Amino acid sequence: MKNIKSLQKAHVIYKQKAVKIDTYRSLTKSNTDSIHNSLIQQKENIKARKDLKEDMEISGGCTMCRSPLNGEMIIIGTHSSSINENLEALKFHQNQQYQWLLTEVYENFEDYLDLLYAHIGYIDNNFWPLNDFGAISFDEIENKDIEWFISRVKEKKGRPQSIIKQIRKKIPAMLHYENNELLTKNFKFIINLIESIRHIVVHNNGFVNQKTDFIAKVFKDTGIFNNGNYDEDLLEYLNGFFGTGKYENLIALLEINTDRMGPIKTYYSRFNELFANLCSYTILIQELVECHLKDKLEN
Repeated sequence: MKNIKSLQKAHVIYKQKAVKIDTYRSLTKSNTDSIHNSLIQQKENIKARKDLKEDMEISGGCTMCRSPLNGEMIIIGTHSSSINENLEALKFHQNQQYQWLLTEVYENFEDYLDLLYAHIGYIDNNFWPLNDFGAISFDEIENKDIEWFISRVKEKKGRPQSIIKQIRKKIPAMLHYENNELLTKNFKFIINLIESIRHIVVHNNGFVNQKTDFIAKVFKDTGIFNNGNYDEDLLEYLNGFFGTGKYENLIALLEINTDRMGPIKTYYSRFNELFANLCSYTILIQELVECHLKDKLEN
């Protein structure tokens, strides 16, 4: 018998993957902090010695491969670096790891919506538009199992936004909650921002070519471009995910140190800001869909 309990499977899988991703982020931070502290200690040791220069090279090596013609080792290039250069590289690569973890976060969200939407269609055929079913009669649909619905979702164009739009259409209250005044969140804006960041990470190594174009796209995709007269709070929020100086076009997700709370160091986690909001968004969708289908099944 079809019931809303099957809907919960999609969210359970999503949450399990989300916890793993957050664990990887925590391990990445812990390992980076450990190396960072070691480098800082080395820096202090060098400072304490008058015979050593602070910008001296402390590490180096060469990159090699074997010739496919004669089997001899060939040097591709050599490298050396100072402590300050190593510290910068360490943070840059930590940020890269965060970028790819955020990509996993968004792809987990896409997988969640796919599976959820399949179960929605399986439980309530009327939730889907006719073109989602393909060339099939309505009588045949009644006999299809969940695997068939999962396969049909994979054929749906414009996912995940097309799925979100259909949920909004069937559950109009979702639009109200997406712009959450209680939490001062604009979920539509945040989801579009994460999607845009994922695209930049995958296709451009985490750097935007034109910052202004990236900003305009996020506002346009959210439907609040307003001829370039952006909401100041949202613009400030978005700008917080860029670096500074030579990294001004880099998507920056590292933690930002804040004022100490007594002896405790505190920081603002840019990665977690996006990650947690996406988790909240899945809870919103899950709750609304379950309530909607429960009402339909009971009436």
